[in-house]
Amino acid sequence: KGPYIEALPDFEKGDLLRNLLEENGGFLHNAFSQLPDSLLDRALHSHQQKAFISACRDNKSLLVATGTGSGKTECFLYPLAHQLLNDPDPDEPGVRCLLIYPMNALANDQLYYRIAPLFGQQLAEQKISFGRFTSQIRANTSREEEESRLRGNDKLMHALGGKIPSHWRLTREEMLERPPKILVTNYA
Repeated sequence: KGPYIEALPDFEKGDLLRNLLEENGGFLHNAFSQLPDSLLDRALHSHQQKAFISACRDNKSLLVATGTGSGKTECFLYPLAHQLLNDPDPDEPGVRCLLIYPMNALANDQLYYRIAPLFGQQLAEQKISFGRFTSQIRANTSREEEESRLRGNDKLMHALGGKIPSHWRLTREEMLERPPKILVTNYA
């Protein structure tokens, strides 16, 4: 009976993302400097830093197994951004990354509050396309309808600076005609 509180120690801290951008032989793409100071000046967890260096500088595959809220998304999203920014054939059509989530709710949360802000606003100049192909994206829906639906999400619109990027593939038809570089979906 009553409230229970469990205090977990914070994860071991690593370096600032800004320092990784400026150090380690300059292996990060210059576009990372466009990220907001709030991201560049935040200390990474040590496991995020190790994942970032391992994937980006050393070009190694990795598996990250850590708890909820430990920053697993950054362990793959920053290296993914780095790889896409260094794509030798960026105009070549085709999906470069398939992000598969177990549920629509998680796919939506990651898309709206992590992927769309990163690629749709913070790295918008690079025009790295992304889209979500799940049962929630209906066939024969216009881009205007989808944009109108998204504009009702105040938190998303704030994260995007009030504008839905043109390189966000919103409809099934857009994704089939010009597949996004990053495709978010679920196992179903």
